[in-house]
Amino acid sequence: MHNYFLLRGAHAEHHTCGREDRAHCLIDHRSKVKSLTAYVEYYALLCGWNYVGFIVAGCLLPFRSFVFRHYPFLRYSFRSALLCELVVLLHIVIVFWSFGLMALLVYSLFALYWGVSQNVAHYALPIGGPHGKYASRTFRVQPALSAAFFGSTFFHLEHHVVPELPSDRLQSAAVSDRVREVIGAQPFVVIGFGGYLKCLVQQFRGPFPAQMPWREFA
Repeated sequence: MHNYFLLRGAHAEHHTCGREDRAHCLIDHRSKVKSLTAYVEYYALLCGWNYVGFIVAGCLLPFRSFVFRHYPFLRYSFRSALLCELVVLLHIVIVFWSFGLMALLVYSLFALYWGVSQNVAHYALPIGGPHGKYASRTFRVQPALSAAFFGSTFFHLEHHVVPELPSDRLQSAAVSDRVREVIGAQPFVVIGFGGYLKCLVQQFRGPFPAQMPWREFA
């Protein structure tokens, strides 16, 4: 239900913002002040508010709304964005025609998973410093589970270090060596699908977690 061009811009922002001690696109430590507003924003995003926002914003994208001033590097034509959005709207119509109001429940549950899965690889990891933008967990699960739970979450540190590689090439020994060379430390590795689910749930502790230190500096 998302416009491809909008998601491409958001993904690019995610890779460029890093984890510096300032306002950034990651939801934990987004605010420097512990306030009610900070907690409301955090839990809204964690529960998938940005998923809903992307659906609405996708309808505005072909018209180059001021909403997208955050993505000045995003390049697309009116025709391409409009065609993409028409495909998205057709998809929405088909889903609701097929499943009726049950589709609202399905999309609501997916919005929740979207929220927790978008942040899980970075939650409670180091902010700032020369390698702050690489602070990411990397998960090890069975390939079938990686595919079912959209695998951008898995091998995520590798993805940040070598974003030009497709996900099926991130498991090689050469990439692992490259990760250690770039960050100068062992990656944060979580083994098994149970560990992945545990990390998802841990995010509900709140928007100001204690930061985990890097492991085994080289």
